[in-house]
Amino acid sequence: MKRKSSRVPDSLVVLLDQNIPLEITAWLQNLRPTWTIRHTAEVGLFGESDHQIYTWAQQHQALVFTFDEDFADQRSFPVGYHWGIVRLRIWPTTIE
Repeated sequence: MKRKSSRVPDSLVVLLDQNIPLEITAWLQNLRPTWTIRHTAEVGLFGESDHQIYTWAQQHQALVFTFDEDFADQRSFPVGYHWGIVRLRIWPTTIE
């Protein structure tokens, strides 16, 4: 039986939602230098709707990281039809 690999992918495109502090972009890029890390504020999406953020992510094959519980709604964002959504459930939402 073949075991699933738990290694971190060498390349990945990540879009950090507007509710994630901008400072996390540099921290994550330093942690994973082979990944492409973008923040909604850097790509002209700050203040835009979830659907506009989702559309950008799909066009760029990006995984979305967010605190926004709306992204967990599978009626709007069905599993298997996007590059991935990671809804963070950390409280409080500080940089630390």
